[in-house]
Amino acid sequence: MKLSIYASQVVSKVNRRNHNRAVDYGELSLLLHSGEFEPVIIGVKFDEKITVEFATDDDVAALNADGVSPLTVYTAKNKVQAAALKVAEALNINAVDDRRIR
Repeated sequence: MKLSIYASQVVSKVNRRNHNRAVDYGELSLLLHSGEFEPVIIGVKFDEKITVEFATDDDVAALNADGVSPLTVYTAKNKVQAAALKVAEALNINAVDDRRIR
C-alpha cells in the first residue's frame, strides 16, 4: 500500500437553487503502508462556501454522493485540500480527497 495524505471533509449538499456548498469540518490524515490512518490535523472547523457548477440533475446526484478521489491542483477548492497538496508535495506522496455529505 502506498503512503498518501487524505483531506477529509464534511460538506453540505447542493441543489438546483443553491450552487454553494458549505465545508463544515476537515482533517488531514496519513494513510500508512500498514493501511492505518495517522491523524495529522484534526477538527478544522471553518465556515467556507464553495461555488459548485453543474448542468444536469445527474450532476447534482453525483455531487451529493460521498466519495474518495485523487486530489490535484485543479480539483482543490478549500484550505484543507490546499494543505493536503502541500504535504503531498513535500513528502512526494499522493493526495486524496475524501468527501462526506451531511
